Amino acid sequence: HHIIEAHPDVLAEMHRRGWHEKSGVHIHTGRWQEVISRLAPQSLDAVFFDTWQETYVELRAFLQHLPRLLRPGGRFSFFNGLAPYSIF
Repeated sequence: HHIIEAHPDVLAEMHRRGWHEKSGVHIHTGRWQEVISRLAPQSLDAVFFDTWQETYVELRAFLQHLPRLLRPGGRFSFFNGLAPYSIF
């Protein structure tokens, strides 16, 4: 389980809750743009991408890394927080 996180408050809360001590959990500090190249090829079974503060440009750039990162049959999902306003 790889977690890429840049926000210091979130990192502090993860540390407080002991995530850094959980077996199989790897916490990477920084923005995904800074960290993603350090992840081994075909090392992930699934990727969940949270689009917080990202635009379509960043999402598209991220998507280009998936063929390298995902194992054959790997899955991808993301939180679509890209729409700034609700039409409802």
